[in-house]
Amino acid sequence: MDKVLIAGGGIGGLALGIALRRRDIDAVVFERAREYRDGGSGLVLAPNGMKAVAALDSGIAAEVRAAGVVPGPRHRSRFVTATGRTLSTVSFADMERAWGAPVVSLRRATLHDILLRHARRAGVDVRTGAALTAYADRHRVAAILADGTRHDGALLVGADGYRSAVRRQLLGDGEPTYRGYTAVRGIGPTPAAYPDGFIAYGSGLILFASPVDLQQVYWVASITAPRDTWPAKDPQQAHRDLLALLRDWQPELRSVVAGADPAGYVLTDVCDRDPTATWHRGRVVLLGDAAHPMTYTMGQGANTTLEDAVTLAHHLATAPSPQEALARYTAERAPRTAKIVKQARTMGSIGHARHPASVWLRDRMM
Repeated sequence: MDKVLIAGGGIGGLALGIALRRRDIDAVVFERAREYRDGGSGLVLAPNGMKAVAALDSGIAAEVRAAGVVPGPRHRSRFVTATGRTLSTVSFADMERAWGAPVVSLRRATLHDILLRHARRAGVDVRTGAALTAYADRHRVAAILADGTRHDGALLVGADGYRSAVRRQLLGDGEPTYRGYTAVRGIGPTPAAYPDGFIAYGSGLILFASPVDLQQVYWVASITAPRDTWPAKDPQQAHRDLLALLRDWQPELRSVVAGADPAGYVLTDVCDRDPTATWHRGRVVLLGDAAHPMTYTMGQGANTTLEDAVTLAHHLATAPSPQEALARYTAERAPRTAKIVKQARTMGSIGHARHPASVWLRDRMM
């Protein structure tokens, strides 16, 4: 097969590039940003995500595992109220035995750096400062960049996020839907009372934390708010306002935010889309958040994106034609991700309860 064009140099685009090169298929990645920057967010790779990483390369999986935190035999992550009352506990200690791969918690930038290095080593042509704005799909597909240049290939993969330019032209289904809460993400000190992390539930506010090393956790504060309220704040103002919201919370919980550097904050409104069974037309196909943007309440965004990359590369290498490969990929991935999108949406709605009766019911469920 001739080279595959990939819009988006995030986790999904780089993973796909690696998977294609492992099958001797050339790949060009067009990344909008001129340079990659470290952000204050992290992620949890569940066993399905780690299996996808291992399918890329066992060496990459080993490197990811070494760079993050793998739960030990005494792991206990707690679900608590804002006052610190324990609702329940969960252990990830037996995940590797049960599912064949561990849970790994790490900085998002660390995972991205590993994938970028291995993509370039594998021969993926990664071009930064190259924003795809449109495409043409006639005899061959052409990626059209913001500077007016055109690049031809056999296929175009839209891995360009939940506001995907590729999806906009392919499906024309408008903007993603705001789900009523916003996210502030950062890195803070590990609280002594919660070395394995926690999920703390308040009224219209959830604070999640997971370790990225022995001294630090990455955390996400999910805040019920009107759209565009928090992303409009500068990091210092967001820090002050978040601490004000947490003023009556247990000090150990509050400490992960109090000890964080606002310069690394990432502020985003939380959106998703109704699932669609249309992921491809002609020589153009979607992957990751461009195909199935979901809220993070199930922790499956990056994991399902990695699954997408491995699955698409497999079908491109084994199907009798590119069109059949895209059909098989969509048939395999669309139903699975649709289910997760809906589950995540439901979890987000329950978790961000504000009415006292709803808060009581949620806490009882937890």
